[in-house]
Amino acid sequence: MTDEKNDFAAKASDVAQQLKAKAEELAAAAAPAAEQAKGKATELAAAAAPKVNAASTSASHQVAPLAGRLKKLTGGRFDKHIDTVSTKLETTLDRSDKPDGGSAQPGPGGTPS
Repeated sequence: MTDEKNDFAAKASDVAQQLKAKAEELAAAAAPAAEQAKGKATELAAAAAPKVNAASTSASHQVAPLAGRLKKLTGGRFDKHIDTVSTKLETTLDRSDKPDGGSAQPGPGGTPS
């Protein structure tokens, strides 16, 4: 019985070594594709950043007129709530215009921050 266990353990060890070698081979083959994908993602993020910032700025400029229309529509009943929400929204949109505030500009790792 001990010989069977040893034989099984030896076979399992051989299979594990084969799997490890295959995994290393696959990782080496995938590395160039991963690096290429990372470069393309960085390129796309850099290209998208100005468009995202322009959209954010445009949206930020629309908050005050929308808040005014909402106030008029509600007859002033919710002015305080509308002001609170519009202020928070404008602050968030203004913050996203800056590279360190969550825009689509690549961060230190090449990914959007």
